[in-house]
Amino acid sequence: MRLGMNKQLLILPLVLLICFPFGCQKQEQIERIIEDGVEVVINHQEPYKVKGAPSTLILEKEIAIDMERDDLAEIGLPDVSFFGADSEGNIYFFRYQRAEKFIFKFDKNGNFIKSFGRTGQGPGEIQTISHFLIDSKDNIIISDGANRKIIFFDNNGELDKEVSYVRNIENAIPLENGNILIRRRIRDDSLHTLPHKLILSSADFEEIKELDVYNQPLFWKGGNQMPYRAFLFEWRITKDRIYIGNEQRDYEILVYDLDGNLLRKIRKDYIPSPMPENLREESEKSLADNPNAQRWFYVPKETPPFNSFFIDDDERLFVRTYEEGLHEDEYVHDVYTLDGIYFTRQILKSYGKLSLDLMPLTAVAKSSRLYCLQEKESGYKELVVYKMKWQ
Repeated sequence: MRLGMNKQLLILPLVLLICFPFGCQKQEQIERIIEDGVEVVINHQEPYKVKGAPSTLILEKEIAIDMERDDLAEIGLPDVSFFGADSEGNIYFFRYQRAEKFIFKFDKNGNFIKSFGRTGQGPGEIQTISHFLIDSKDNIIISDGANRKIIFFDNNGELDKEVSYVRNIENAIPLENGNILIRRRIRDDSLHTLPHKLILSSADFEEIKELDVYNQPLFWKGGNQMPYRAFLFEWRITKDRIYIGNEQRDYEILVYDLDGNLLRKIRKDYIPSPMPENLREESEKSLADNPNAQRWFYVPKETPPFNSFFIDDDERLFVRTYEEGLHEDEYVHDVYTLDGIYFTRQILKSYGKLSLDLMPLTAVAKSSRLYCLQEKESGYKELVVYKMKWQ
């Protein structure tokens, strides 16, 4: 059964809890250790059996917004890559390249409502979207790296306020408690790497704590060549937590509160797998067409620890791996509880293009709905919305 083509879809986990007439079997002992005073949840190749945790995800298709529609071309919405959703089910598409308008709002039924965030340098105007967030109050928050400012819109697209930030910040996103999460690249001629730092700051941009860093190799300064793909250094923000993935720590995700306290590390046994043939060929062809890039990059033999991740309203963590599902356009997701326990595997249809030379697209889980940007056979994309039910 092909995901995305039927009204009701059953996504079966690869490992199920074994249930008896009098209930499920006793929960396994979860392996935990303490490192530097921080809990580390140790997960293995097979999921834990967690008593009372539903492990079957049922998806019911509700709507699809087809990017091949003529009316979307008329409003200036081309092929899209990034999107979000608010608590009412409204959907927002974000353009990352300069355009007349950067943000397009649709209602929960897929009907276009309005566009806002026009190009420019004035109040409410945008030059680039370097990061965005839809907060718990449904405000749309944009970090404009070119204009060096944070822009706050309400969910009707009306400008609330703007906050400027300094030039050495790549992007900045405010958190629910008033702190700000910033990304900064550290340029230092004495280093053989280019550090990308994720830093927690106060509301006036005073640094509180460095949360994580990715050290990008610079081969022309004595560093190693880089693998030919977008490096995995990404984070997700919920109402009260920050989740960070960094491939330089292998398969491990850090979980902070909004004050910068490291709550736990979620770690999973990771066995490197060979690079899929189609991705290897794609990378080799791209490098062959660019002789200069061959000096900077190499085609990796193995996949990264994982591809991307997203979090639902109950703070279940879905980690997309490179392991294929029943069909070539499906991928296995490791799913974790709020406490970081790996409890099931789900097969979901690939959302976005699973590629090594592009930043991976992510799904959005909001208000018991799953939003997936999927590619049609025609090559155009469509945003498919599913109702999520756990059993």
